[in-house]
Amino acid sequence: MITLGIYNLGTDPSAAIVKDGHVIAYNEEERLLRYKHAEGLFPNKAIDQVMAQAKVSWNDIDNIAVPWECSKYDDGRMESHFAVINVKYGISHPNDLDYEKKKIIQFKSQAFERQILKKLTQQYGNIAFPKIHFVNHHLSHACTAFLTSGIHESLVLTIDGSGEEITIAVWHGKSNSLSLLKEVKTPISLGWFYSAFTEYIGFHAYGDEWQVMGMASYGNKSDDYFEAKKKFADIIWYDGNGGIEGNPHLISLGEKTFSDYCSDAFVAHLQRPNRTSNEEIEQWHKDFALAAQDHLEEVVQLLVKYWVDYTKVKNLCLAGGVAMNVKMNGNLFESDFLDSVYVYPVAADAGTSIGAGMALQYQLGEQLVNKAILDVYLGNSYPDSEIEEILIKCKLDFEKPTDLELHVASELSKGKIVGWFQSGMEAGQRALGARSILADPRNTELRDKVNSVIKYRQPWRPFCPSMLEEAVLKYFVKTEKIKSNLQYPLFNFMTLTLKANDQAKIDIPAIVHIDNTSRIQLVKPGVNSRYFKLLTEFKNITGVGALLNTSFNIKGEPIVCTPTDAIRTFFATGLDILVLGNCVVKK
Repeated sequence: MITLGIYNLGTDPSAAIVKDGHVIAYNEEERLLRYKHAEGLFPNKAIDQVMAQAKVSWNDIDNIAVPWECSKYDDGRMESHFAVINVKYGISHPNDLDYEKKKIIQFKSQAFERQILKKLTQQYGNIAFPKIHFVNHHLSHACTAFLTSGIHESLVLTIDGSGEEITIAVWHGKSNSLSLLKEVKTPISLGWFYSAFTEYIGFHAYGDEWQVMGMASYGNKSDDYFEAKKKFADIIWYDGNGGIEGNPHLISLGEKTFSDYCSDAFVAHLQRPNRTSNEEIEQWHKDFALAAQDHLEEVVQLLVKYWVDYTKVKNLCLAGGVAMNVKMNGNLFESDFLDSVYVYPVAADAGTSIGAGMALQYQLGEQLVNKAILDVYLGNSYPDSEIEEILIKCKLDFEKPTDLELHVASELSKGKIVGWFQSGMEAGQRALGARSILADPRNTELRDKVNSVIKYRQPWRPFCPSMLEEAVLKYFVKTEKIKSNLQYPLFNFMTLTLKANDQAKIDIPAIVHIDNTSRIQLVKPGVNSRYFKLLTEFKNITGVGALLNTSFNIKGEPIVCTPTDAIRTFFATGLDILVLGNCVVKK
């Protein structure tokens, strides 16, 4: 069965081709359009791209899947939900009631289907399109989390702002099936809480939450921290029964004069003014960020531990926007009540174009196999011949070293910063050796240079290492637990942090964050052979089997997609060397 998955519900619209339960092509509209997040747009270019990559026509596609269960809006379930919560939480503000009415209209199946068909018809003409199926949002997340893990039995936690009326779902995954254990419903949402704080602290929700996470590492457990921590505990809390509860009026209900997600009541409760985007960041902002991060982690840990105790299952698979919080994920992994923590590499909503395709096939009775994924190089790729043609057209001098990996490793060891463009573009937000900027992790001055004259980003943002297995085992604290999980793809996609040891701070200080953690990518042989060989050659030269790896883009732009994107970024930044396939361009 071939399914086209479409996600077009806000930021990061995307498209995927899922064949017999496995994604074979995926792309995000922002990469192709060169417009960060592509908010509110339909993934026209992404659909074109994935169909071309998968070599399928409309005649080959059996169905279309969209990750939103519109039948809940058709049959009165959402209206009933809103009626219940309006009474339970005393929701009566006109803004909130208007929001509910708009959602009921927006997501009725007929209206939503009409919108999608209009966009498809504008692009492909008046042809017969496959049937559109609207599937449950959290089931879409759950399928990606569990069925790509290779873990035979696991708890599955899907956690985000909201999907339909659900904000958290807990599942029991076994073999290739999922059983629902618990749902938490709006307006109680940890995702909304973290997004509200993101807006409060001067950033943009549904895009800048990582800013809060990075800033939190610079916070102190000061009086400000404890003041904020106490106030957050009055906003949202663990309910003692495997779920969460809270006071939604202190998150996103009522008046919102400066934000789409943070209520004025949230600001009043914290008794400190919200920061505007052009204000300087003070220490109390960092302390509050640490308090918000710690509160999130503590609530999630209590929730997960309840279900571990209830089911006696000590493995966890995660997806949903909140699962992009790598610090939360790392602390779950290093807890004493879990054996394994796997996070789907495209955990946020963009990945639900994949998940919707999987979930639809799962619901239609297809025998989906729970198999560990090896990589997410699911996007555009370019043969060396095409890359050479582009370089010649751009009138650029280039060389083709006999041993490319040895040549580049030598340049990296001498302090050069390299733009690295290879194979199929990565799915998701992490650069994994296909669209990466690389540098020597032994040199903190290079780290600061990457931040200041290449990425143009805030100094608190951490950099991540790509590492050989021996380096992972050498530089991190939980060695035995890491060893026991190498059979699974836990560490392959930069989805969780690990605590570094003292040797790491000596050998690879540029990729150890101020909180002594690193968000690692374990590079295995046979997955990205050229990248593995590059790391091996760098180790042979320096004794260190790791590289500083960050996404190949500058702040505010999507990761580069095409060779032309890479060339443009190369000449607009302080990069020293550009490697496109087997071609090397130097300044």
